[in-house]
Amino acid sequence: MASRGDIQKKCARLNEARNVRTVNRFGFQRFWEGAWGSFLLTGGTEAARADALCAKLCHEMRRGAGPTVVLTGSSLLEREMIARMGGGAGGYLLVSSPDYRNYHFFYRWSPENIARFLLRAAELLRCGDGEMPAYIHAFIDILSCCYEPSLASLSALAGYTDAQIAQIGQNRGASARSIDQIARCAQAGVQFRIVLRQVSGALLPMSDGECATEYNLSAAELKPDGVYLVNIRSQFPELVSAYFSQELQIALDCARPPRVVLDGLPLSEGDPLRRELRELRLRGVETGLSLPNAALLGEDGSGGFQSRMILLNGELSGGDLEAALRPLGTYTHYEPIESGGRPAKLFSLLTETSWSPSAEPGRLRVEPAETVGFDAVLYGAHRDTILLVRHMD
Repeated sequence: MASRGDIQKKCARLNEARNVRTVNRFGFQRFWEGAWGSFLLTGGTEAARADALCAKLCHEMRRGAGPTVVLTGSSLLEREMIARMGGGAGGYLLVSSPDYRNYHFFYRWSPENIARFLLRAAELLRCGDGEMPAYIHAFIDILSCCYEPSLASLSALAGYTDAQIAQIGQNRGASARSIDQIARCAQAGVQFRIVLRQVSGALLPMSDGECATEYNLSAAELKPDGVYLVNIRSQFPELVSAYFSQELQIALDCARPPRVVLDGLPLSEGDPLRRELRELRLRGVETGLSLPNAALLGEDGSGGFQSRMILLNGELSGGDLEAALRPLGTYTHYEPIESGGRPAKLFSLLTETSWSPSAEPGRLRVEPAETVGFDAVLYGAHRDTILLVRHMD
């Protein structure tokens, strides 16, 4: 008949299957040196997430194993990455933002891609007109006969009347069909100019007035040790998200696509960037996601990430913390319980009690209550081991 001590030892051995280790101190850099594949970074404060993500980006620049595209809504991340480069971090950093206005929108986009985006923008702005597709395709056709397509050239041509645009198209050899559609779709032309003004308002903060840098993510030859950070925070997030989801589709249509990281963006349900990131993961492209609360993503936040960093002492409530911990898996937990016995022997005051392990399947490998007093929960740097870290640095 097994004693309580024997069963307690057996339960301890069985519980080792959850594979959780407590460490006093662990560094961001050390984590990224061991982590691999697509990653999720969530919880904590914006400053803590920026610190963790900068460590990841600097690690990839030192490795030089492939470029990284970062679309962020955090000016803090932008400033921190610039500071680290000034402090001697190796590699190449190119920042596009309202402070570094170098993004050449639509540069080297095909007429079909430009028209597709503008039609999507019209849909988002509810400026759909039955003749809008015909007008936009005709407008882009005439534009391509006159200028290198860009945000600046789109606005320049739209500054003419439709009659003048039709005449410009005729002088430059545009198709008769395009000239006719511009001339007869007057109401669509009015709606198109409303759309274009909204698009310009959304995109111009990242571009100088001339848009002549010849740099965007789809046109640039990305360096293997490069980080290409674009701060896309905007008053028109739907338009910016639609533009960059299409830009990524063009830029990643290659044999060796860069890793893509989205940081601090309001990825609502149906957001095209959220959808694009999920599709990239399914294609096997390395992706990263950094945001305050991954629980808001539902299934998107639970699957496809080989490495996870959950920062504590920040913005995760109890329920959201549990949702963030659940993708780390469950195990069967064992505790000793009394399993009966037989009556005491003659002249004995005690019964002989037997013990056995009681199984509780489906317990979280790390429960929210266990994280009190810790800075982070880490997964991915030590195979299937989960690290509970008291101090991250």
